[in-house]
Amino acid sequence: MKIVIVALSVFFFMSFSSCRKDGNVLVFEGKVTLGNTSDAPTGIMLSLRGKIVDDNSYGREMELTTATAESDGTYHIEIDNVRASEFTLTIKKTEFFTVSKKIKGDEIAPGKPYQSNPVLYPKSYLKLHIENVYAPKKEEDVVTVTVEHSSPSCTSCCTMENKMFKGAGVDTVAVCNVYGNQTVHVKWIVNKGGEINNYAKDLECKASDTTVYTIDY
Repeated sequence: MKIVIVALSVFFFMSFSSCRKDGNVLVFEGKVTLGNTSDAPTGIMLSLRGKIVDDNSYGREMELTTATAESDGTYHIEIDNVRASEFTLTIKKTEFFTVSKKIKGDEIAPGKPYQSNPVLYPKSYLKLHIENVYAPKKEEDVVTVTVEHSSPSCTSCCTMENKMFKGAGVDTVAVCNVYGNQTVHVKWIVNKGGEINNYAKDLECKASDTTVYTIDY
């Protein structure tokens, strides 16, 4: 009789575990890679938040879990099934731009893993010192600056385009965040006394570093 009881217990335990795995678990998985660098994808942290739908509220946002990616960038997150209108998967690494992915609630379900393979790019900083230096300096003097870079998908990066600085006493610093390890193209148009001149400079912006350049006009 004892043998039968043990056997039945093992059977029900295995059945319960199988049911939980297949019917009550949401899975988020994929691989994080690093762009513009040969660094290994180590030290990558992930967090998962959800806008929970329950009897008390609609869209109550809460943190569901955190995880660390494997040394090759792969990750696998499992959580108990919850009713959520939206999930947010956030991926972080020190000195890299953070990536957040919005996932609609109907994009994932038990037995339907959600796949995401984000790319993280290193941070770089461009500091421009802009100063009206040369006489004669007049209040109608204008310099218009544009920073062009290859970071089109970066919402945290610089959006400096045709930024205008006017006056005789212009002396300011503009800081621009861009993906690291790339060439940034800086253009500026100077209008002094009605005379217009165009200038440009390519600057190498290294990862985790600040590139400083002075625009004197």
